Amino acid sequence: VGMPYSAEKLLVYEAMPPEGVSTAAVATGPAKWIGAAAVGSKVVGMPYSADKLLVYDTLSGALSGVSTAALATGLYKWRGAAAVGSKVVGMPYSADKLLVYDT
Repeated sequence: VGMPYSAEKLLVYEAMPPEGVSTAAVATGPAKWIGAAAVGSKVVGMPYSADKLLVYDTLSGALSGVSTAALATGLYKWRGAAAVGSKVVGMPYSADKLLVYDT
């Protein structure tokens, strides 16, 4: 799975040719997500300028967003992610808090 930075679609490499999954329902504009981590069948994208985590379930094809507004707002919030057990941890860039999401 390719995480969109300024593109409007998530790139899924499962089929040939690769298919795009629109992310417009979750966020639009440039620099939306940067960095992602996989836990089980889910890929979680870290919000850079978007206000939501991007969560893509590779089994069902479901795409959703999880608000991060309670932790940080604005531009360049988190950059990079790591998966530990069932959790995805986002590294702060300009945010004042570590982002921890339990899948």
